[in-house]
Amino acid sequence: MDNFKAIVGLGKTGYSCAKYLHRKGTLFTVLDDAAEPAYLEKLKNEMPGVAFEITNSETLDQAEEIIISPGVPLASKKIQQALAKGVAITGDIAIFSEATQIPLALITGSNGKSTVTDLLGAFSLESRISIGVGGNIGIPCLEILDKPHDANVLEVSSYQLEVADKIKCLVATILNLAPDHLNRYQSVTHYYATKMRIYKNCEVAVVNRQIGYPLEINTDARQISFGLDEPGIGDYGISVANGRTYICKGDTGGLRRIINVGLLKIKGQHNWLNIQAAMAIGEAIGIDEQTMLSVLPEYAGLRHRCEWVGAYRGVDYYNDSKATNPAATLAALHGMPNPGDAYLILGGLSKDADFTALADYCQVRGVKCLVFGEDRSEICRALNNKSKSFENLSQVTTYLQTAVKPGELVLFSPACASMDQYANYEQRGDHFRSLVAEAQS
Repeated sequence: MDNFKAIVGLGKTGYSCAKYLHRKGTLFTVLDDAAEPAYLEKLKNEMPGVAFEITNSETLDQAEEIIISPGVPLASKKIQQALAKGVAITGDIAIFSEATQIPLALITGSNGKSTVTDLLGAFSLESRISIGVGGNIGIPCLEILDKPHDANVLEVSSYQLEVADKIKCLVATILNLAPDHLNRYQSVTHYYATKMRIYKNCEVAVVNRQIGYPLEINTDARQISFGLDEPGIGDYGISVANGRTYICKGDTGGLRRIINVGLLKIKGQHNWLNIQAAMAIGEAIGIDEQTMLSVLPEYAGLRHRCEWVGAYRGVDYYNDSKATNPAATLAALHGMPNPGDAYLILGGLSKDADFTALADYCQVRGVKCLVFGEDRSEICRALNNKSKSFENLSQVTTYLQTAVKPGELVLFSPACASMDQYANYEQRGDHFRSLVAEAQS
């Protein structure tokens, strides 16, 4: 078989790539390490003539191009062998950018990507600008490729950026940087360098002034910055006046207050930054400021991201299952009304993450840590054993029924990946919600 492409990984993204190539009439083969991956039945039913194989070097080496799914490590031996033999490699984000002329915004970062992407979608619902929202947020980008939008906004992971070296976009941002996925990358520097690819070919770079790491940005790009300090002209930031805190913008006449953060439903400094980034991107793609301001007071955030589950017997419960690294959990704690009265539930697959900063914060503030899941022993050691260990989440919530007192709060913010006991963070968060509801019935 000559001139065929090889899709590696038959999850949600791989399946979307298969549908895209099938529509184009391109010859391709799908490969996966599993004999029966999640989308195999759909592939057979909807594209019966497409070949499926267990991942093997012979097919990869003969392909003209490999389309790799985000969950497949680029460093895998079979992939590297094919690359050494001159086989080209790409991914869904790169395919998307090459196939459209519609203005494109790309959002990455260690935390907050989904919130900023979702908020831009909320802006669009009230705007004359129609935005297609997709990517790592849960809708594969190729699913929105042919929709009649004025602009597209994609959440992009570091995994997707590994094979998106030449991607062009109108606007790009790295919201923040914190160590993550160190089980996949050679070092923190390698992980950050992968994120930096997003700025290589952008026209507008939206930049976090407090990112704390030297950024590599296309020298021709216009920059709009955001931060927790007062901004310069054209940038976004924070100002305090008369005891109130405002998101503001720097204008030629001085600082202009945009919105009092006390009016927002999403709380915490991390969300002030997310809002600034979303407004900067919205500005770049043509959404007027008044439209964005009309949305902000009513925006309640995403499910599984500091989501208020309910108040039971004087105790507030929050579901932050989307926190899959310690930095995300630390940000969630900063957003809580009184973290010193918190029970923090951690656990899952640690991904070799560094828990030092989180451990220090919990110790200083008196946060009570409950740890479950496969890497619980490792996490408890990182917390200096000032925690309680449980095998699973059900045991944690059973313990809380008698431990937690009125006026305290429970924050489920695992700081870990979910795949030891759950299919994804959504399933994990839904289980927490159901366990809390059952405990109160």
